[in-house]
Amino acid sequence: MQQLAKKRGGRCLSDIYVNTRTPLLWQCANNHRWQASANCTSFGQWCRYCVADKELKTMRRIASRHGGFCLSDIYINTEIPMLWECIKGHRWHAKPHGIKTGKWCRQCRDDNMRGKMGSK
Repeated sequence: MQQLAKKRGGRCLSDIYVNTRTPLLWQCANNHRWQASANCTSFGQWCRYCVADKELKTMRRIASRHGGFCLSDIYINTEIPMLWECIKGHRWHAKPHGIKTGKWCRQCRDDNMRGKMGSK
């Protein structure tokens, strides 16, 4: 288990290994600690705290590309809504999954549609 953890820049803090399904205590390079089975760790899962930090930065980068902001301080997963603000100051809650697939401010979209319809 130590070799597996070392490859990811961390450590396995458990002294006893029972089987692949028994939770072990892990520590990442940023000193976050959590419990997970050897199975989970072997198949690519690692520190959820570091993943959340990385995803929050990604969300802020996407918002910035739209000229807006991600106002949430915590990323949980792609299905838990976060708070956003567009370049015009509109605020709304949306799931990261939608933002990642290109959805942005619904109010701006609706205003643009009304403007296009009014000019016809």
